[in-house]
Amino acid sequence: MKFFLIELKYWLRQPMVYVFLAINTLMIYGATSSDSVQVGGSFGNIYKNAPFVIQTYYSIMSIITMLMTTAFIAASTLRDFTNNTYQIIFSTPVNRISYMLGRFLGAATASVIPMLGISLGILLGCIMPWVDAETVGPVILQAHVSSILFIALPNMLFTAAVIFPVAAFTRNSMTAFISTLVLLVLTIVAGEMGDDLTKEWLSILTDPYGSSTFSILTKYWTVHDKNTLVIPMSGLFLANRLIWLTVSFIIIAITVTRFSFTEKKKAIKKKNAVADEETPATATVHIPKVNTYYHSKSIRKMLWTEISREVKDVLRSPAFIIILIVGLLNFVPGLFLRSGAYGLTTHPVTWWLINMLNGSFYMFLIAIITIYSGLLVWKERDHGMDEIYDSTPHPTWISFLSKFIALASLMFVIQCILILFCVTAQYTKGFTDIRLDVYVKTLLVIDMSGFLLLIVISMLMHNLINNKYVAFFAFVVFLIVDGFIWGVLDVESYMVSYGGRPEYIYSDMNGYGPFVKGVVWFRIYWYLFALMLAGLIIMLWTRGKEFTRASKFASMKERWNAGLKPVFLVVLGIWILCGSFVYYNTKVLNKIVTGDREEELAAKYEKTYKKYSTTPQPRVVSAFYKIDLFPEKRALHVGGSLWIKNTHSVAIDSLHFTLPQNFDVGVNISEAKMVLNDEELNYRIYRLNKALAPGDSMRVSFGSDYEAKGFENSVSMTAIVDNGSFFNNIDFSPMIGYQEGNELDRKDKRKDQGLDPKERMPKLERNCTDKCMNNYISNHADWVMVETLFSTSPDQIAVAPGS
Repeated sequence: MKFFLIELKYWLRQPMVYVFLAINTLMIYGATSSDSVQVGGSFGNIYKNAPFVIQTYYSIMSIITMLMTTAFIAASTLRDFTNNTYQIIFSTPVNRISYMLGRFLGAATASVIPMLGISLGILLGCIMPWVDAETVGPVILQAHVSSILFIALPNMLFTAAVIFPVAAFTRNSMTAFISTLVLLVLTIVAGEMGDDLTKEWLSILTDPYGSSTFSILTKYWTVHDKNTLVIPMSGLFLANRLIWLTVSFIIIAITVTRFSFTEKKKAIKKKNAVADEETPATATVHIPKVNTYYHSKSIRKMLWTEISREVKDVLRSPAFIIILIVGLLNFVPGLFLRSGAYGLTTHPVTWWLINMLNGSFYMFLIAIITIYSGLLVWKERDHGMDEIYDSTPHPTWISFLSKFIALASLMFVIQCILILFCVTAQYTKGFTDIRLDVYVKTLLVIDMSGFLLLIVISMLMHNLINNKYVAFFAFVVFLIVDGFIWGVLDVESYMVSYGGRPEYIYSDMNGYGPFVKGVVWFRIYWYLFALMLAGLIIMLWTRGKEFTRASKFASMKERWNAGLKPVFLVVLGIWILCGSFVYYNTKVLNKIVTGDREEELAAKYEKTYKKYSTTPQPRVVSAFYKIDLFPEKRALHVGGSLWIKNTHSVAIDSLHFTLPQNFDVGVNISEAKMVLNDEELNYRIYRLNKALAPGDSMRVSFGSDYEAKGFENSVSMTAIVDNGSFFNNIDFSPMIGYQEGNELDRKDKRKDQGLDPKERMPKLERNCTDKCMNNYISNHADWVMVETLFSTSPDQIAVAPGS
């Protein structure tokens, strides 16, 4: 009890506990108070504080915060070894079990405190004035208490129990973090077994965190059930909790009873021992002459020596091999065994396997960057060699660059191994259409370039924060916050989201299509920014034992004046020029319409023109299209005419048009005058000189033009590409009348915009009249006669629809 209280008091004084608590609170607060932030997906019509939501958050956050728990337990268990006080502690008459158990329970208790941020975030988020009261239900304290006692506590205890013996017996923080990845794989494997209905019971019992158990047991709950029920501590859920609590207690018991205060003897190589015995004490030692002249050749030699040493150390480390094996165990079985969804067979085409990689293996690559960046930055300090290493006459930038290249080489090797496994799987399944160029371009160029940007920001965290564990978590938090904060602020430009680039789609027909230019320029933009961050890292790089702000600032100033200043300013100038070019293309030549803006425009369209939805309008009976497609420059020019007929019993005196987006559209009606042209909402009204009588028809001519300009923040017009364009009349032709398809559908979005709930589709009637006039495709045409005159490039084949 004494050691437990001492350890708990220690952690309660540490800022890290409250930083983690604040981070968890802000994450859940954001997900509760804003639709732009999601933790575990969207919950639809379920209350924001429903028991189901609370328990889901606790299940998910138990997995997300595994690194946090690892940091607590590893730091507590290894503190005496890190501070070199273990020999003093072990020589005192301390009870081994009390010492180890107190350390463990103190750190484990402290690791539960940040989890309370989940309940705190939900409670705070629900009382915000902008949160719709209808989306918040009654506060059910039982759900919070049950989640803490039966989800958070057992999960944190299990994570801590696994990390505890690893840290205690290996006395190495790296292996503790590797154990976290192993736990993550166990959870994923248990979840995948739940996809097979015959193995659901096995998934329920073998998931150590109960996440799959909770999902399976509640998958048939109604919205009312999720809003009111708390999963009972009985049946299979109780069995899961008891199984893994028992496993946790067994691991803890083995650890505290088997741990020894005896210091392990370090093995001495026999060869060295024999040499020492044979060397007389009076023997003359010849000290080689050292060349103290440093020039460019010696600098290059130092750089190459450091790079070689770092790369060899990383690639040969048992930790790397273990992480790689763990990741492959998660990915490879599915690679060879998975054949397709819903019992269907899918050919193992290259892009499909690459998508599998993105879904199942890339999280391990993020974990490798997280762990190894800290391992490399702190390597000399962890081994107690920093004072010797830092005193050697080598430029600081060599230390940074060698470690950066070592981690980049690690990622490159892993990507090559993944390509080898993918190609092997394709041949194993008898598939020979191997696209090696797609593997290289996607994995070794696009994805690899993104990983290098993450390496830079991760190394920056370890140089900004003088605590390895806090830096680990700060990097993860940065990734999470950067992923959702811009959506909250309604900013969708990739110029502000670190490492951002346009999403791209690869297809066997069109390759990377229109996405290449945008991806390349955004990568250049962010690489220039990363170069400036690299300069900042070099200025912040720790050399020596002085960690005060004054000493840090002095060393930064010295390195800035020693040669970094001109390089940094040149890169800054190029970055500004590149940013200006990217801005011109994405914000001037093209426009960024955010999600919130789209919702505002849709609501404004409905509020302004819904009154015309019942205004009689003619219907299209015949159409002619003259289409000129220029795929090499992504341009489309359409000239057309529509024959429209008044099918109503009253005369029509005006024509209403909803124009398509992305096109410049001109409408020509010989005997009409345009009385409204709303360019913001793409709505026009033409008043006819002579009303169109029932049964009469007339001709409407139009022209539509589209041509891609520069590159966009995100490609908006994917219908027109280099090869394989696919578009229809809705893309380029003016639509007659008000279009209900342009309205907002979601109930909550409509309420946010001050709109009433959308009317349901009319009930089926035997003798239907006006409510059954429109089909599911269009509200202004039925069966039509269409003539299409289509021209395009010589290497293309044009196909138009029709019978």
